[in-house]
Amino acid sequence: MPSTTASFRSPKVADLASSTVDAARALFAEHFDADAEAPTAIYQQAPLAVQADHTHYSEGFALFAGLPHGVAITARLAPNDVSRLAETGAPARVALPPNTEARPTDSVTARVVRALLGAASASAPALDLAVAHTLPDTCRDAYVAALARAVHRMLLRLTPEADAPPFAASFVEVAQSVLPDAYGRPYSAAYPLAVSAAAHSNGHLAPFVLTDTPEHEALSVPTEHNNALQWGFFAPDPPPQYTPEVSERRHQRTQAALNALRATDDFAELQTFSALEHRALDRALDQIASEHHAVVRHLVTENRRVQKHVVALRHGDGQMSGALLHMTHASLQTTWDGASAAANFLVEQAKGYTEDGLYGAGMTGRDGYVLTIGRRPAYPAHIRTLRERYEATFHHPVSFTPL
Repeated sequence: MPSTTASFRSPKVADLASSTVDAARALFAEHFDADAEAPTAIYQQAPLAVQADHTHYSEGFALFAGLPHGVAITARLAPNDVSRLAETGAPARVALPPNTEARPTDSVTARVVRALLGAASASAPALDLAVAHTLPDTCRDAYVAALARAVHRMLLRLTPEADAPPFAASFVEVAQSVLPDAYGRPYSAAYPLAVSAAAHSNGHLAPFVLTDTPEHEALSVPTEHNNALQWGFFAPDPPPQYTPEVSERRHQRTQAALNALRATDDFAELQTFSALEHRALDRALDQIASEHHAVVRHLVTENRRVQKHVVALRHGDGQMSGALLHMTHASLQTTWDGASAAANFLVEQAKGYTEDGLYGAGMTGRDGYVLTIGRRPAYPAHIRTLRERYEATFHHPVSFTPL
């Protein structure tokens, strides 16, 4: 169906939050005793990676945008000691007995909820939960962070004040300890940081959030207000190369490259790639085997691009933001071997309009979405053109989500 102008308007966060909570309440009533005490509702907005994929494999800087979409949980204390979960799209609720392993048939939602419940102390209550969300399928990394934070907040909310707190560690520490295994692939601390209390306290994110994983810091990025700029993303299928096995091998390659640098005299004290100055990159590459060059180049330059992007946002410089998206995509495509054919096509098409208001595009996360930025009023027309060309080439539709 052809896009309308209205479809390019950024959805209102409050409206999406309200409708998602309503969906979670309806789901709860469908699967649990409707005559018992009304459930508590919590909504958590999700973080979209602008430049963060690299931190799945190595500590560093990451930049996120607040998605309009998020996760809603409705929950109340379970009538016995076994938590039960209902989620959108699942035909029946599932039991999550304590101290049991995840099953191969468990959904990502069940795995994450089970992991958070399992990380809580013995005094934490068992819960009946219903989970609803509005995130596109290509935002799975974002979904995991929002879901985990929502479950964490719910456990804090429903634990009586007289009891011991359900978690001895912070949310980010808990998430780091359980999410990679629950999710089945390396998972950056940057995502939990982006939804932590350091970034916000009520479930709603700042428009942009900068995280520093070595320091466990999260800061909202002040931006120059510019109504002429529009962000949004296409959601083609995830790249086929992003399997859990490939992600784990990439993690191992990254660690091997860091160890190679630490074996040199000049970089023996290096702890993270974000600490390697960009001006020292060539000197670093000269001192390690060529098999490590691609990894080092991508991770050092991507951390540098995050810092540049923060400056661009502070100045409302959409053209610089667009150029940085193109650079990230080029590095994924040529150095990191991480871009999909669908993403490459959309980015190449977008390059033809950089002078006409579509400032840039790039695949910025391993889920395969292609983030774009442009200038109104030209932006919607260019997005329509890209979508039409994609559908004519790949013979199936591609969704577009405005931010």
